[in-house]
Amino acid sequence: DDGGYDLDELIRKGDASRASGAHDDALESYKLALMLTTEDSELERAGIYTGIAETKRAQGKAREAESNYEKALALMPGYKPALVALVDLATTEKDFRRVAQLRKRLVDAAIDDEARVQELKRLAEVQRSELKDSRAAIESLERARTVRPDDIEMLRTLRQLYENIHRWPKVVETLGAICTETEDARERGTLRFAQADIALGRLRDEPRGLGFLEAALEEDPTHEKALV
Repeated sequence: DDGGYDLDELIRKGDASRASGAHDDALESYKLALMLTTEDSELERAGIYTGIAETKRAQGKAREAESNYEKALALMPGYKPALVALVDLATTEKDFRRVAQLRKRLVDAAIDDEARVQELKRLAEVQRSELKDSRAAIESLERARTVRPDDIEMLRTLRQLYENIHRWPKVVETLGAICTETEDARERGTLRFAQADIALGRLRDEPRGLGFLEAALEEDPTHEKALV
C-alpha cells in the first residue's frame, strides 16, 4: 500500500523525513517510491537509491550506504551525487586508490570542459599528495592543460612534478609558459634564470642556456646571478 501518494510525493516525504532525522520513516517512503517506479525511470531510481544511501549513512551504516550509492551508479554510471558521496566515504576511510578511481569517473561524467578541468585538478591532487604518483598526476594535469593552457596554478604544479621525475626539457618548457603568464618583471627574470640553470647544468645546452641568461637580464637587468 502506497498510502495514496504519488511518486514525487513519496520522494519529497522521504527527503523531509531524512532531513528531520526520522530515518525509518524516510526508508519506508523511499522503498514505496521504488515500487512505483518503472524499469526505464533511471534518474528517479538513482535519486531514490541515493536518498536511501544518505539515510543509511546518517544511521552510521557506511557499507549499506555504499551499496545503495553503487545501485544508483549501476542505473546511471555518471550520477554525480552518488559519485561525490562515494569519494567522501573513501576519503574518510583514507582509501585514496579508490578516491582516484572514483574521481576518474567524475572526470568522465563532467558536463563541460570547465567541469572536466576542475575534476582533473582534483584527481591530480590526490595522485600527487596522497598516492605520491607524479606520473599519474602529470597525465591528469596535461589533459587539463589542453583546455586551460594558461592556468598558472596548474603550470606551477606541473613544473614541480616534472622536476620530481627529472623531465628537464618539460621543466624548461613549463617555466617558459609560466613566464608568459607572469606580469612581474623580476619574477620573469628569476624564471628565465631557472631555465638557463637547467639548460646549462642538466641539459648541457650552452647556446640555449646563454640565451636564457640574456633573457633573464632583459627581464631584470639587476639579476645578480645572471650578471655573473
